[in-house]
Amino acid sequence: MSYPNFDRPRFGWFDYSHITRHVQLSATVLNTMENYDTYLEDDLLPAQRQYADFLEANDTWHEHLTTEEINQMLATFRNAACMNDPTMFSIEVIERNPPEWLWLYVDTTSVFAAQYQDLSYITDPFCFRDRHNRRRILACNIPPWSRRNWKGHLARAFQAKGCREITANSFRRALLVPRTDCFQLEESLNHLQEFGGQCWSRAVPDKFDVLAVTAVRGIS
Repeated sequence: MSYPNFDRPRFGWFDYSHITRHVQLSATVLNTMENYDTYLEDDLLPAQRQYADFLEANDTWHEHLTTEEINQMLATFRNAACMNDPTMFSIEVIERNPPEWLWLYVDTTSVFAAQYQDLSYITDPFCFRDRHNRRRILACNIPPWSRRNWKGHLARAFQAKGCREITANSFRRALLVPRTDCFQLEESLNHLQEFGGQCWSRAVPDKFDVLAVTAVRGIS
């Protein structure tokens, strides 16, 4: 017996690359963050609960899971906004208490990741390989309108992960994404510490919510 895929509601994305005044950009991004939280509560969570009810009544999707694993996964899916669904056999929870936001600094070609809501479109120079040879992305919590000169330090963090081609001039666009529990804090990358920043990484997913795209340079 087959079962329908989860019809996950979409938030969409916004191109703010034309906004170069930092006060306007920060206010616009904050509004987008607030709208995203409303989407999670009013659109995504009700859809997840409806799909969880369907999965609970359907026994064709969890052949390799124990009853305890099934119950725990469905309970999480009912109560926490997620980036995926239980048929993936693991749940990626969106951090909301408090909300956490990350920035992916990339080139202009990588903006396709926003257009298709798929982070696999981030180009190779901005990814590194883990010990299992999986592509990983590097993110930080410093917004593009920050006045301090931190881009060279972020470039050195990329270089420390093997992205040798990356320099401060490589960053042309910033992608705003929510942090999920699949992001791993890169404690060894202290390059942004003096700016109050941290770096996170995760294996490159396919579908992922990209909320906005902004410029990186020319913001005043």
